[in-house]
Amino acid sequence: MAARAVITGAGRAGMNAFAQAANEPALAAALVGCASEAETASWALPLLVDLLTAPARVKSEAEGREGLLRQLLEVLPRAQQRARNGSDAAKHLLMLLYSVRSALLANRSLLQPALCAVDGFVPVVSVLNEEYEADGAPDHIPSDGAEGASGGVASAISTAVLSTLVASLRESEASKATFERLVGYDTLESAVLRCHGGRPPRALLRGLLALACDDIGAGDYAVSASSLDGSASPAPPKTPL
Repeated sequence: MAARAVITGAGRAGMNAFAQAANEPALAAALVGCASEAETASWALPLLVDLLTAPARVKSEAEGREGLLRQLLEVLPRAQQRARNGSDAAKHLLMLLYSVRSALLANRSLLQPALCAVDGFVPVVSVLNEEYEADGAPDHIPSDGAEGASGGVASAISTAVLSTLVASLRESEASKATFERLVGYDTLESAVLRCHGGRPPRALLRGLLALACDDIGAGDYAVSASSLDGSASPAPPKTPL
């Protein structure tokens, strides 16, 4: 809670203070530590998004964003392992993915190059390399009724991955070239099909189409973490800088 108070105080001081706070290693580590736990992620992640998207006016501040983004992405594998246990555990992984997406939408000019610099496509796509629980998933997790591995949890997580990739690649030839070099579209397709037993739901096909068409209209198909509770739909994305 001390970290939250520090960031809140920085916010009152203005965006320059946010930019400086993002370069404080101890503060960043404390917030990422909170974001790595499901119990505290709900308040830590919005603060991390604010730090990530604060304007970087000098090179050192841009490098600070890269470091912060790298630390946040390093949380994904642990959350991925926990998400094997079903929808409740998967909520945390979805929160992490949609926080990365939200940050990208809010400041693409800063964070698309940062994601490339930290090889961030690899941990995002690696989320698909997991056997997520399908049986017993709550009915309110969006699904098109496909059987087997394409159950609610797998569908929600796969759609979150694609939604994040759409935001990270949109209108950036450099990002697309880096993605092709580090992961590749064939690897992504194989991962999506494997995650769904070769039968991806319609929502996933729409996500792949959006990726191919450079379409940021993720609100048409994105599944938010809140949908696992049957609550509100994703908030409209912020206008990219």
